[in-house]
Amino acid sequence: MILVTLSICVTVGVLNIHFRSPSTHKMSPWVKKVFIHLMPRLLLMKRPLYDPRERHLHSTSEQEFLEGLCNEDISDTYRDAFADLQTNEDILSSHTSNKCEMGGCHMHTTRSYSPHIQKAIEGVQFIAQHIKDADKDNEECEEWKFVAMVLDRSFCIYFWV
Repeated sequence: MILVTLSICVTVGVLNIHFRSPSTHKMSPWVKKVFIHLMPRLLLMKRPLYDPRERHLHSTSEQEFLEGLCNEDISDTYRDAFADLQTNEDILSSHTSNKCEMGGCHMHTTRSYSPHIQKAIEGVQFIAQHIKDADKDNEECEEWKFVAMVLDRSFCIYFWV
């Protein structure tokens, strides 16, 4: 009877850890060191692979749709607005290194865009930042799930012995 009660309490604790998120709990460094680096080696466990990009393109039909959008002709009204944009690697280098803050790089200081284009750029940057933040939160959730998996495995071995 004591073993059943103890196993129920352990299960509730493991489920509590499994469903933690970065908005509710911050993982301390000792938890990372013990439950993500040390104990999995002792229990002969490997961390499951997590790729945040799989979340955004789930099926080939979505990918084909996006590729089709890139291949379509841009209408004449928008072609003139984008005609002066350059895709030079030097101009885009500040964007790939995350140094641009909408006006802090030479791409935005030397060019003036129409208000519609400016709103579109701001919208795309907002969406990109939102996706980056969501991916970071998902990685932290995956860390909590791995800690719960390690605890579950260790308690399984404990109850088995």
